[in-house]
Amino acid sequence: MSLQIEATSPADLAGLIEFLTSVFHASPDAPFVDSRLMHWKYFERCEDWDGPRSFILKQGSEIVAHAGIVPVTFLRQDREVRSIHLIDWAASPSVPGAGVLSLRKAASLTDTLLAVGGSTDTRQIMPKLGFKEKATLRVLARVIRPWGQVSARALRDWNAPARFARNFVWSLTPAARVPRSWSVLPIHQFDESSAAVLPSRTAGEFTGCKRTPAMLNYMLRCPGASFAAFVIMERERLLGYFILSWVGRQCRIADAFVDSGIPADWRSAYALATSTAADDPRTCEIEAASSDPLAADAMLQNGFRLRDQQPVFLSDPKQILSGSPPLRIGLLDGEGSYLNDPAHPFLT
Repeated sequence: MSLQIEATSPADLAGLIEFLTSVFHASPDAPFVDSRLMHWKYFERCEDWDGPRSFILKQGSEIVAHAGIVPVTFLRQDREVRSIHLIDWAASPSVPGAGVLSLRKAASLTDTLLAVGGSTDTRQIMPKLGFKEKATLRVLARVIRPWGQVSARALRDWNAPARFARNFVWSLTPAARVPRSWSVLPIHQFDESSAAVLPSRTAGEFTGCKRTPAMLNYMLRCPGASFAAFVIMERERLLGYFILSWVGRQCRIADAFVDSGIPADWRSAYALATSTAADDPRTCEIEAASSDPLAADAMLQNGFRLRDQQPVFLSDPKQILSGSPPLRIGLLDGEGSYLNDPAHPFLT
């Protein structure tokens, strides 16, 4: 029977959820296939991307592969480079090559493809599909309320007392000091006034990702987590921003940017994000991630601990980013800001 690939429609949603839970051996009530989240990911309007955000490969009426899309735009000094971060990429083992076909369809929409981490098998196959490792995403965490972690964990295991003792010690690490002239202002959404500090061109050691008010406001509407946005001020001057997202009792620094290449400024920006997250009584742990050592060092200086390192792969057949600095990505450039695994609610 012939294979047919097509853009996913809302009418396909129930079948797609059934397919993904089957391939990933997940429960039907797994958070990543929540119907509201799936609709937001693939069908809610985002002004920065006018094409489909999901493709299914069918054999007859049966779904045999899927490729989900997170639009990403890389910034060079001279131009913008559109890319796609694949999510919910899955294929039926009964149809050899189905996953590659869905990947190629997604790849036809842009010049480059982005992928982060993945299983051991996925990481081994990426070079065969034309992907090259371009950076390392460092994932860090800081303990805030170790007692809250104990009560929030669904399972108790034999090493829980030792984990609590370690996390209690880690929670005592002080955050960095912030200049007295710096402050944080919560905002409901991004507009033209706050857009002035969003990254628009990248020069220097890293190739960053574009941010627009429309893209950030789309993320603030995500039903998979509780999002909140803040701008960083120095008296009356706008310096930067950060976005927090709560998944259960873990708070994530989903995105952070300060218009400076000075390490002390990044350290202060993450100190403000850390203290803002810690002030919320929901927060037992804070997660943050970046492929930029400047940001990762700022996290370490604010009491964060390295918990994981994930390869960042890029497929760039036209060599558009060849010779460009390493990629700077974070939790907002994929599913990291809202992905939920109830069985593992914390990194520490």
